[in-house]
Amino acid sequence: MSKTVLIAGGSGLVGKALSEKLLQLGFQVKWLGRKKTAQSIPTYEWDPEKKRIDMEAFSQTDFVINLAGANVGKGKWTPKRKEELINSRLNSTQLLIDCILKNNLPVQKFIQASAIGYYGFKDNNAEFTEEDQAGKDFLAELTNKWENELTPLFASHIDVLTLRIGVVLSDQSGALVEMAKPVRMLMGAPLGSGNQIVPWIHIDDLVSVFLKGIEEKKMTGIYNAVSPNPVTNNALTRSIGKAIKKPVWPFPVPGFILKMLLGEQAQIVLKGNRVSVKKLLNAGFVFDHPNLDETVKDLLMRK
Repeated sequence: MSKTVLIAGGSGLVGKALSEKLLQLGFQVKWLGRKKTAQSIPTYEWDPEKKRIDMEAFSQTDFVINLAGANVGKGKWTPKRKEELINSRLNSTQLLIDCILKNNLPVQKFIQASAIGYYGFKDNNAEFTEEDQAGKDFLAELTNKWENELTPLFASHIDVLTLRIGVVLSDQSGALVEMAKPVRMLMGAPLGSGNQIVPWIHIDDLVSVFLKGIEEKKMTGIYNAVSPNPVTNNALTRSIGKAIKKPVWPFPVPGFILKMLLGEQAQIVLKGNRVSVKKLLNAGFVFDHPNLDETVKDLLMRK
């Protein structure tokens, strides 16, 4: 009998790729969404802010994957936007967990998406592991609050897996697509110092990490989901240029310009952190796309 996976935030970049693979493997897939979609995947409506949810979504559900949360890269970080970013994560997680626990639903595992922003940013070579404490900047505090919402599950029968995800490289949308745009227009250049570390992961490898979490009961706790080969912003920019055969300017975009344009949000592209993936490797995970140049070429050459 096939297993059923309920995905909150399934219509996003990661959710779509994960859903497609799950269906190929014979899983039943359902989504929670703000409204019905034209997708062939059954979608059940919910409104985390108003604490409304179609409980039919949980019928015969074996795994719940929470990817819900407003995009931190969209919209300037005004006080209002920061509140939206926080509430979109906390409200959705609270609602899912409340529904599961109050109704004693037989969910086997709850898989929570998180982010390597949990650790804060450092420009040196210090490597963060899953045991490190949260940083002090906005993204770190946001992610820490998000993960803390899982606490009620720890005393339940449900296994919990948290994946701290790095920069997802995909041909559909996200960082790679946005970075490739100026390169295609012959305006590509590193950002700031260009030396900031980018902890990246190929979308297909990330999907495989989620699948491993579903298939292996013993995989619980917190895992970093990044490539074992982090690179600098400069290296990533030049890899894009190499893949699409376009030159990249040797002079970086000054950091102060980005700070003027983006304010506090500029830290996303101007700062970085080096994140260990040893725990995931020790769990037996094998990356199909550990090499940056191969990854960028594979994705940008896809039709």
